[in-house]
Amino acid sequence: MQLLPSRVILASLLAAALTPTAQAKGADHAAIQARLAEIEPLRSQRIAKDPPTIPASAWEQVAAGKIATGVQEVPGYKAKMGWGAALLEVDVATMWRALNEELHHKDLLGLDHVEVVKGSACQYGRQVLMVMPLPIVSDRWWVVQNSENTKLNAASGGRIWELRWDGVADATVPGMSDAAKEKVEGAVRVVDNTGSWFLVDLDGSRTLVEYYTLSDPGGNIPAGTASSFAAKTIDATIESMEGYARTSTPRCSMR
Repeated sequence: MQLLPSRVILASLLAAALTPTAQAKGADHAAIQARLAEIEPLRSQRIAKDPPTIPASAWEQVAAGKIATGVQEVPGYKAKMGWGAALLEVDVATMWRALNEELHHKDLLGLDHVEVVKGSACQYGRQVLMVMPLPIVSDRWWVVQNSENTKLNAASGGRIWELRWDGVADATVPGMSDAAKEKVEGAVRVVDNTGSWFLVDLDGSRTLVEYYTLSDPGGNIPAGTASSFAAKTIDATIESMEGYARTSTPRCSMR
């Protein structure tokens, strides 16, 4: 009989310990399905603009410990909508606070600059400027206004949280700092930009997430190419935000 090296045995034991068992996966799938069925009547109160319908097969992947992603065509748009779904090991309140802390997302999302240009950090209705460096082509920058779905949160008894963002089309950005002006000089402004984070408390310690983004980068980048690239980064975005939520000290309040 051939003996396995101790490091191989150790790796196998660790993999077994970290991989959900079939029983655990089945229990999670049942819990996810029950929770989704429970909140289905509340989806009509969402503020997201034409959010995607996550297929049942995606939730099977989620129950197995994966992040499900996909793309969806949107009538009237050259760009495609990229979406993701996941089960995160963090409670919904902590995740919500983390999502609203854009000033701390620069390194997480590969941005060059982030600042609030209207309102204040964590505040409802704030406008946030972001600059993304890109190799070869011109950098991109945008301003989005964030909206919180307080009505849905109340209707769900505090178990559902939704954050929507929309591109701001104003020609000028009065609150832009000198540092930001320097960063956006020569960069292409992205105006057509919308998306949403939809958080659902599963069991008090874990959160179901539905995320989507729809953006046309403009300039000489084809919308289809940009959509394909964005879709491939959705799982990394969700993983990064979960990691930040689990390791940071929340600064934003629940409102």
